[in-house]
Amino acid sequence: MDYKLFWTLTPKTLKPFFIADMNKFKRENDVYDSRNWQLGQYIKIAYGDILGSAFGKSKVDNYPKTPMFQSEKNNKLKEKELSEDEKNIERLKAKVFFQNLGDFVAIKK
Repeated sequence: MDYKLFWTLTPKTLKPFFIADMNKFKRENDVYDSRNWQLGQYIKIAYGDILGSAFGKSKVDNYPKTPMFQSEKNNKLKEKELSEDEKNIERLKAKVFFQNLGDFVAIKK
């Protein structure tokens, strides 16, 4: 949102922008949180291997050879793949939304 638009809108019309920004913030934090959790899992396995071999347990290499959550990530991406028709429908919805938003802002001025 640009500076001029911010000062021309009322608090009630700014609320959707605020909500959208908060939702974006929450999504980004969820991504960081899951990345940190995944990193913790790798560290836990690595320390377990180090301490296990240091105190005489069997020298089994438990550290994963490939990323642990790669298959889950690929499955989620496959679920989210849209056909070309679905992509075009979503683009059209976005275009209509932003055109209506522009009309709404023009009316308020």
